[in-house]
Amino acid sequence: GLTGHSRQLTRPDMVRDEARMEAHCEGVQRVECAQQWQEVQAIAQNAETLRLLARKRRKLMRKLEEREQHLEQNLGILSHVYLRQADVDLQLHQVMEDLRKAFAAQREATSQEASRASDKALPSASISHSVQ
Repeated sequence: GLTGHSRQLTRPDMVRDEARMEAHCEGVQRVECAQQWQEVQAIAQNAETLRLLARKRRKLMRKLEEREQHLEQNLGILSHVYLRQADVDLQLHQVMEDLRKAFAAQREATSQEASRASDKALPSASISHSVQ
């Protein structure tokens, strides 16, 4: 009877141990599942963050391209203005040069007239001197 009794004692122990093992395995699996779930969540979060960043990047790139276009337009306008300025500058120099020449010619003509007048005046002056 002793061996049968001991066998009866070990059977519930085995069942209990088996249940304990199953529970432990389930617990471990639950923990592993929870960890995997967290990892999946983290990955999903990262993917969402990446999508947001990609969207931001596209928006910034569009802004940058617009600014680049504006800069190119402004450069075009500026170079056009600069060329016109240079042209006006050239014309101004030409006008100044023409004026200088005209003034020089005027001065020359005036001094020639003056010397002619003095040439005419000189003999009469010398004559009038000699008469007295």
